[in-house]
Amino acid sequence: MSNAEHAHGSNRFLLLKFLFGNRHATHCIASNPQWLRFGAMFVLIAGFAREYDQDYLIAKPYLIALPFVASLIASFVIHIPVYFLAFRRRNSRPSLLESYRSFLQVFWATAPLALLYAIPYESFLDESQAVQANLLTLALVSIWRVMLIIRSSSVLFGISMLSACWPVLLFADIAMIAGILSSQRPLLSIMGGTGDGGAQGLIMMATQGAMVWGVFSLPVLFIATLSAFFMTEPRGGDLLSCPRRKGVSQPPIRWAWCILLAFIPVLLLSQPKQWRAYDVEQHLRNGKIDQALAMMSEYERSDFPAAFDPRPRPFFREDDPDILDVVDAIDLAKAPKWVRELYHDKMSMLLGSKQPPNADYVDRIIARLEAIPNGGEIARSIWFSASWKIYRSSASDQQRTDEQLERIFQLAFPEKDMPESEP
Repeated sequence: MSNAEHAHGSNRFLLLKFLFGNRHATHCIASNPQWLRFGAMFVLIAGFAREYDQDYLIAKPYLIALPFVASLIASFVIHIPVYFLAFRRRNSRPSLLESYRSFLQVFWATAPLALLYAIPYESFLDESQAVQANLLTLALVSIWRVMLIIRSSSVLFGISMLSACWPVLLFADIAMIAGILSSQRPLLSIMGGTGDGGAQGLIMMATQGAMVWGVFSLPVLFIATLSAFFMTEPRGGDLLSCPRRKGVSQPPIRWAWCILLAFIPVLLLSQPKQWRAYDVEQHLRNGKIDQALAMMSEYERSDFPAAFDPRPRPFFREDDPDILDVVDAIDLAKAPKWVRELYHDKMSMLLGSKQPPNADYVDRIIARLEAIPNGGEIARSIWFSASWKIYRSSASDQQRTDEQLERIFQLAFPEKDMPESEP
């Protein structure tokens, strides 16, 4: 076997070896600048994998560019402390730019893991199970990539994995907290590609849990990172011994092109549904309820994305238009059954979790509940909700409030007498 054939054979599974932390594979990827192009292609593919079945990409092309921006910022911010942690006491060191380029090649080589986001869980699982699967996939990919970045930092910069993990985990923690605080939608919904489906409570619980964990771990990670700067003894990593060479360890560019081109038919199948959802969303955002309902009425439920969840979405701080305005318009427009059921389910969830603003609004709610088939079911969720107990205790016109609650009770439990005590 010739040397070229031997090199080709040894590099055939180079990326797979790297994804499982192989030291030689990490060294090879960091030393060949052609891996930068391969990584950039997979960052683009990762954008498609996350968004192809969640958003209308023609109207939101910036969603494809976001992974580039996010990965460049993340890799640079992680690289700076690791670089100075490794080389602060050494006379022989690569330039900061050269070091960062090698690190970016390795950082972007983790992008193929994002292909797991392309699994269309919504197509074969129910809504709650699909959200759980997406969140578990996000957790798996995130942990895997963080461990790879820690391992690669240890290999390239000649520091222990324990020393490398603290600045990496500190950045990940700060980025997660900042993302949760600054994003209108829950960060885990965006990163995990869960869409805006109705299992919003599960997403919010996961986001709140991540926030609590991030806040409490932040001081620990900060102190550990500072300690690493004073206690770590660099021993010299592969960056000092890996000249940049183009002739070895060639990345599988053809494989990347094949995957990128494979998304063309996927987009052709998924984007028409996303266009319809986007059109409905724009109408509702602009208060054009009749146009939105007309758009939905022209199609079957299957003509929209599996996670289609039109406004309002209070969990995502998207309160307009008012749910009662939409339900009233549905009756006037004689919308099809699937649209009615979608908004009746949404009304049940929203009214039971939201304190009514005033007594006139409550009268509207009662009139609507009396007019729809599942009004009793919604009335029961209202009766037992804490927000409506607060409404009763804070009401200025107690007699009117008691009359309203009695009507709600009769809707919820038509064969029972209302108890004397408050609900």
